[in-house]
Amino acid sequence: MIKTNWTMNKFYILVLSYLLFFGCSTDDKTIDQVFAETTRGSFLRTIKFNQADVDVTNLESEFSVTLEQQDLEDGELLDYVDVYIQFIDNTADNGDFTTTEQALTVLTKDMFVTGSVGLPRIDVKYTLAELLAATGLNSTQVSCKDQFILRFDIFLIDGRSFTVGSGAPCIIAFETFFSSPYRFLINLVTPIDSDLFTGTYLYTSELDGPFGPTFGVSQLVEVTKGEDINARYFQIPAPPGAPYFGIPRKFKFSIVCDQVVFWENQLKKINLKCSERGNDPLLGPGPENATIVPFDDAVFEIWLVEGYLGFDGGSGTGTVPSRIRFDKQ
Repeated sequence: MIKTNWTMNKFYILVLSYLLFFGCSTDDKTIDQVFAETTRGSFLRTIKFNQADVDVTNLESEFSVTLEQQDLEDGELLDYVDVYIQFIDNTADNGDFTTTEQALTVLTKDMFVTGSVGLPRIDVKYTLAELLAATGLNSTQVSCKDQFILRFDIFLIDGRSFTVGSGAPCIIAFETFFSSPYRFLINLVTPIDSDLFTGTYLYTSELDGPFGPTFGVSQLVEVTKGEDINARYFQIPAPPGAPYFGIPRKFKFSIVCDQVVFWENQLKKINLKCSERGNDPLLGPGPENATIVPFDDAVFEIWLVEGYLGFDGGSGTGTVPSRIRFDKQ
């Protein structure tokens, strides 16, 4: 195994120092514990979604993600990674085929390669046919809007393991330095044209979160195509000057048949820093999704929740619904 060079080590130290110094108070102990456990444990960074949504009409359609394993010894502590799978039937009109979680495979250390920064990387890929076989289902039992869940459990050579529940919001949230939720929700979709649900939209709040509009005042935003079949991003401009420096934050959703599905594990904050208790408000999908006409992108809504998984930033508000609207300009 090629160890990370000194330059890269300094880079990670600087990143962690930035998060600790600028994002956390010096007298708070909780965040110290969070990062102590993280740097001495292990996480799987989501380097890139090569393809996240899966075409339900194509057995060769593939879920693919590039992951990077990190620990205090540049991957030397890695033993293996257990991968689990579960199918969620969201279209039970033809019967409920939801499965319990079951073992899918084991990613052994020798399956990882040394990435560009000297850390272990792996491309995890599964076709729809493979996902079906793993759960004992066939193509007639799954439909658009159904989902597969992949969960990862990292084992180190000292016997410790890290999986869902091991990290604070700034660890598990996408579009952060860590981006390590330890699980992926795979939406089954039917593809739409790449130019649909893209362009300039007027964003407004239809149902405010616990402290007002989730994404601020009404304004024009750009909606762009994501890496996946039906995934889309919208960007909320940040205020000029420190600490945000005008850098927009991206939020992701997918067009899933006649619904708009907000992605799991997204930070509400428009900066990438950790809060004082490592407990930033987390956003995610609600119990219901907004319905749409999939080939009419003039107006659509996104239904989500603030305080996803109970991570409400320590406000005590819990999980609260929020609804936003986009009108094409």
